[in-house]
Amino acid sequence: MLTKKQKGFSKVLVLIIVLAVIAGGVLAWQYWPEDLAKEQEQPETNGSSQDDVAVLLEELKQVTQLNSPVEDVEFFWNLIGEKDAREQMSIQGKGFELLDTESLNYSKINSFFQNNGFENDMENSGDATVKGARGYRKQNVVCIVSSVSLFDNNDMATNKSDIKVNCGKSE
Repeated sequence: MLTKKQKGFSKVLVLIIVLAVIAGGVLAWQYWPEDLAKEQEQPETNGSSQDDVAVLLEELKQVTQLNSPVEDVEFFWNLIGEKDAREQMSIQGKGFELLDTESLNYSKINSFFQNNGFENDMENSGDATVKGARGYRKQNVVCIVSSVSLFDNNDMATNKSDIKVNCGKSE
């Protein structure tokens, strides 16, 4: 049996514990939702958000000294499905276009992707006499660089091309 002194001590101890729990709950309620809201506002930083794709394209333009506005684009990415069947995935992303530009810029752009850890994707690459395309992949970021050679009035090839660069997330 507890003495009167021990009962009083037990009541005080219970009161302290209850107050500590209430104070902890109030503090958690007051600060926790704010922290959650801040976390939800943080953009993805794993290299895959559309903002990161825009930053990638801006860096490409800076390194290659090309100037063209980055815009929202839709493009198609080739995949190999079941039983080697070819499929296409629609990608919403970012891109820019260089019209009547030096053909050498196509090589500069391709070098940028190769030098920044992107792997060539053969399912999205191909060359022909006047057209070419290179597909690149790094994690879930995919890019297609395409070029069309331009001709003069006498149907002679020039050193000019129209180039498109499109990038987005494959997942």
